[in-house]
Amino acid sequence: PGAESEEAIRVLEEAGDYVKWVVGECEKRRNLVLKELGEVPDLKIPKPMGGFYVYPNFSSYGLRSDELARRLLAEKGVSITPGLVFGRREEYRARICYAVPEEELLEGLKRIKEFLEGLRREKA
Repeated sequence: PGAESEEAIRVLEEAGDYVKWVVGECEKRRNLVLKELGEVPDLKIPKPMGGFYVYPNFSSYGLRSDELARRLLAEKGVSITPGLVFGRREEYRARICYAVPEEELLEGLKRIKEFLEGLRREKA
């Protein structure tokens, strides 16, 4: 191969290492989210097979996803995407993105857990 082909091969090989690193970081954060939110009673979280978000079901907390997202932002400063933007069938689910620095992710998860514990107390 010519110099251009060799350079293209080198770039692709280096990109492969970067892609492996990104996939590893996403997997690490996904596992962190599943561990932390897995401690929350009555929260159903399917394990994602890819991507950079989890999509828990919050139905046991009695708030539609739009109200849950609004209150979580107002009360704890954490933004999640209401499932309703993906369709009516998703009214009790919300998307939580973990494509953020680990320190910020841990703080956000702590605030989400505090918020959900407050909701549980409200219902009691």
